[in-house]
Amino acid sequence: MKLHIKEECVIPVPCYKPKEKSPVEAKLPWLKQAQELEETRIATEEPKFIPEPWSACSTTCGPGIQMREVRCLVLLTFTQTETELPEEECEGPKPPTERPCLLEACDQSPVSGELGGPLQEKESEMTYDWEYAGFTPCTVTCLGGHQEAIAVCLHIQTQQIVNDSLCDLVHRPPAMSQACNTEPCPPRMRIKEIGPLWSPGPLQTGDGILPS
Repeated sequence: MKLHIKEECVIPVPCYKPKEKSPVEAKLPWLKQAQELEETRIATEEPKFIPEPWSACSTTCGPGIQMREVRCLVLLTFTQTETELPEEECEGPKPPTERPCLLEACDQSPVSGELGGPLQEKESEMTYDWEYAGFTPCTVTCLGGHQEAIAVCLHIQTQQIVNDSLCDLVHRPPAMSQACNTEPCPPRMRIKEIGPLWSPGPLQTGDGILPS
């Protein structure tokens, strides 16, 4: 009789499949190092703050901000799954959730805008700005009219009105109006010539009554 030396068994623990390595790409040294550091940030059997990848920079050029989510995670060994815990369960300081980013400098050359005037450089945008400067005269003198707000381009430091082309037309404040002269109109006086009620004439004899 042949002995049974082999049998199948099932272990209720899912197999762990390691991540496949991506092909090597030519990258800047600092970028490659940053990505490798983030790829090794995986959960462990002890609760640990695990940051998500950084978001794209908030601007397309110049300085901006990057954001990311940081969670307190623990690795469950029997299922090889990550579970999120309250932040107080993780020890140590929580990694930052935002950081500054700096992309290549913005193009400083003027570009023609849709409304006609050139779009100003960043320095000009900091020097000049739009502000409301009063209203136009009311359209009527009584019974309710309207007047439009006047937007002017000002030099921020001197508060002097300058040519509109020095301000960014894209950021021009919206048109605004308000009611004015809402009181009723005063009554009009109609003046016409009124003749004398009577004119002196000869008295009638006998009755002493003035002619009408």
